[in-house]
Amino acid sequence: SEFADQFIENDSIVANSGEPQTFEEQALLPDGLHSYFSVKFPVRDAKGEIYGVTSISTDVTERIRTEAALKESELRHRTLFASSLDTILVIDSSDYFVDYNPAACQLFATDSLTGISLLQLFPDYQPDGTASSVALEWLSPLHKTQRPSTRQSPSRPLSLEWRCCRLDGSEFDAEINVTPLTLSGERHRLLCIRDISDRKQRDQLMLKIA
Repeated sequence: SEFADQFIENDSIVANSGEPQTFEEQALLPDGLHSYFSVKFPVRDAKGEIYGVTSISTDVTERIRTEAALKESELRHRTLFASSLDTILVIDSSDYFVDYNPAACQLFATDSLTGISLLQLFPDYQPDGTASSVALEWLSPLHKTQRPSTRQSPSRPLSLEWRCCRLDGSEFDAEINVTPLTLSGERHRLLCIRDISDRKQRDQLMLKIA
């Protein structure tokens, strides 16, 4: 069979080279195809002549399946991340963006958010006079206290409305959803931001009419 031929060929390589070799081999068992990491080395007689090849093989089938499933999952999530119409950003403990999707660049009128800090996405002051630097106190992954206007714990998702600023200087009202995130053992925040300027304008118009 194909798999038997593979074993024979690998044994021949070891016998001809006279040196240990490593191979990735496969075998068809009753429960399906298995993958092995094999170390093969020549066996010599008292005169030093090679008379056979022996092998130590480790079944790595589950590891390979797990790695393949993980790659598929990562690809699926990356595709969803990139194709989402909502703005999605990830900030690290230094309040800089480490990842973002194309919708984020479109919303903030820039080709790249690399090297941009969170504070650069807000005007100096909010409409109520609050300094936008306050945002760092409740969006920072390492911050331990709560924002005064919310009772939500910083370890749980947070949702609020805040004035944002594009990199071209224009401002807009936004709904910001913040979710704690751990990447490579480090604390981060996942931000989903939506422009709600039109909705706010409609709400204000309805108040005037009423």
